[in-house]
Amino acid sequence: MRRMRWLLAVVILAGWMGTAFGQNFAVIGGEQFFKLDWAAGERKGRPNVQGYLLNDWGFPAIKIMLKVESLDTAGRVVTTTPGYVAGQVTPGMRAYFEVPVPAAAPSYRVSVWSFDWIQSGGGDLR
Repeated sequence: MRRMRWLLAVVILAGWMGTAFGQNFAVIGGEQFFKLDWAAGERKGRPNVQGYLLNDWGFPAIKIMLKVESLDTAGRVVTTTPGYVAGQVTPGMRAYFEVPVPAAAPSYRVSVWSFDWIQSGGGDLR
């Protein structure tokens, strides 16, 4: 019984550690790391938001999640749609993205919702 409690504690701790570190959810001030340029568009007759994300920071980024907000004519948020930037975006690199939206809107607002930095270790692995 004691061994099972210990094993359960290890599993819970490992799960917590594996998901809690390195993720930047609901990034505040993400504009200091990335620049976004986008426009409303469509693919195969369906509305989307398409554009480029520029990594303006010193580390490569992966798992970049975007938040696309569809706005009405008064500027109120009607829907929020998540989108992703594919692959790794190295410093100074621009990456293309397309996010399908449920319906065309008068305007949109796009921001970085979350991402992970890739930082290399500084040591000799010999």
